[in-house]
Amino acid sequence: MAPLGRCTHLVALIARFALATPVALLGGCATPATNPDAQLSGHDALLFPGGCWSTRVTGVEHFEDLRTRGGGTFASHSLFERRVWFDQRAFLNLCGLEVGSSRVDLFSGSLLVDSVSVEVARLDHLELSAVQNAYPDEYPPVPGPVGVLAGRRAVVYVTAHTADGRRFDSVFLDAFEAVIEPPVEVSLNYGIFFEPMSPVPGVFPVQLTGGTEEHWVELLVVDDVDIVSIELAELDRPAGGKAYSVTGVTAQGQHILGVDAQLTINGVPQESSLGRWLFEGSATTPGATIAAEWNGLRAQLD
Repeated sequence: MAPLGRCTHLVALIARFALATPVALLGGCATPATNPDAQLSGHDALLFPGGCWSTRVTGVEHFEDLRTRGGGTFASHSLFERRVWFDQRAFLNLCGLEVGSSRVDLFSGSLLVDSVSVEVARLDHLELSAVQNAYPDEYPPVPGPVGVLAGRRAVVYVTAHTADGRRFDSVFLDAFEAVIEPPVEVSLNYGIFFEPMSPVPGVFPVQLTGGTEEHWVELLVVDDVDIVSIELAELDRPAGGKAYSVTGVTAQGQHILGVDAQLTINGVPQESSLGRWLFEGSATTPGATIAAEWNGLRAQLD
């Protein structure tokens, strides 16, 4: 065991210069674990080469004492802080480098506190997803790819997928504009997310431009008669309250955005300020009847 004075001096140097390999430098010193309760919110990451993903680190008391190790040649990793409203939060950022699998460990001093498994795979294709999927703590997820109801507007965003259909955790950013031929109109156009509207049904090619290369994805637009059922989903928000989502479902099982649904809780209609299919509410009492109706179709939560 190294002398206490040497350990104390080296710990101070590590904290000052944020050295990345404290265990090797200390030569046997047991650095204090000032964040013994630190945990990662996510423990599995699916990335494509060049794609990045961040997960929150909770239970942090002294950010400067956190370290990461691992990833090999497959993924890079770094820690950063960000102020969210009045809260200073810590995050672990991972970026895919080459195809393969690895693990990244999170340390507080010399104590291993958590880890995340990382898989880097090739990007096979792009799909259009409901933009609410980008906010998993705020809204219920919608299975993709999604379509849009004719005559309605809905914000969609581009997601990347593997050959076997798995959606990457890394955000697809290689586009700055979505180009679609008439009769489709596009507003709120940022490439990776946009708001299409078509007065007629059909399958329309979407060209994504402005990135390192051009990409293509398909937009499905359907009529009312193509929707054979509706689905009502519920989410308990970590910060409190609930969120509800109502989507149409085609005979092929594809979810459709833009249904002008009515949501009721114990028969009382709920207002939506978020869109025709998104609702917010307070926690309901056990046994409450929560139902949605649209175009003669009905869905109810058990």
